[in-house]
Amino acid sequence: ARDSRAEDDRWHVRKDGMRIWVTGAVTAIRGARGELLGYVKVVRDRTDLRIRVEGLENELAELRQRWLGVQQLLRTLGHEMRNPLAPLLNTANLLERGAKDEATRKKAGIIRNQVAAPTRLADDLLNAVRSERGEVELQTEPVDLRELVQEQVAAFGPMASERGLRLDALLPPSPLLVVLDRNKFVQVLQNLVTNAVKYTPSGGQVWCKATREGDEVILRVEDTGIGIPAATLPRIFDLFTRGQEATQIEPGGLGVGLAISHQIVRQHGGSIQARSSGQGKGSEFSVRLPVAQAARPQP
Repeated sequence: ARDSRAEDDRWHVRKDGMRIWVTGAVTAIRGARGELLGYVKVVRDRTDLRIRVEGLENELAELRQRWLGVQQLLRTLGHEMRNPLAPLLNTANLLERGAKDEATRKKAGIIRNQVAAPTRLADDLLNAVRSERGEVELQTEPVDLRELVQEQVAAFGPMASERGLRLDALLPPSPLLVVLDRNKFVQVLQNLVTNAVKYTPSGGQVWCKATREGDEVILRVEDTGIGIPAATLPRIFDLFTRGQEATQIEPGGLGVGLAISHQIVRQHGGSIQARSSGQGKGSEFSVRLPVAQAARPQP
């Protein structure tokens, strides 16, 4: 009545019980002599906008927390791990070059193997930071995905056999052409297959499957392993996320491999999903990539 118009945004409940977020404006209606006759209110359902804003706010808060975690870990890594790695590796090389007996060469090999583990952890963390900041450039080329899958299944075959597992590749006879940075995507495959083999008990099975569905190539890595708890599944591609049982099997892991894989797949214009029926019921990771233009049927 005083200002002629008022606006407000708030939750409302419809007659059917559904809550909706609305933006509304109330306008005063006056007669020819300026007398107040009543009011008219226009309301718009903007639940979609509210959900989008809340989602962005939650994502931003999560990214800030993840970034703080990365910074802290890198700071710790720089002080506690980086400095000793180079001298240790140099020592191993000197021992090996000057070794006059097999026992000394074995000791040099032990040192090298021990240095390799923290080096890989450091590299994973640095790669995660670069991916988060969009600093990774892709060198892409047309690739038959079947070849990459076959290479990794062959490479991990001995590891699977040692653990009493069966590792199989299920691939179609026709090429599955995609545009990839070969080295970067091999990292995705290695992360998925390594996890499947590592977290599947003896007597289990791991499958690497690839097929084409429409304009997409689908890669699936399935296992009969420990599975993913329901509480962990929504965060499985977040940095430093690990299930309790996975932590017990490999206490030294940091939970960065899947986060890196997620970033690499997104940079290729694809998507990655995880499925599991729960703890002890195996898991499935699906990667979807666009088919290379040359492999698409012409209209």
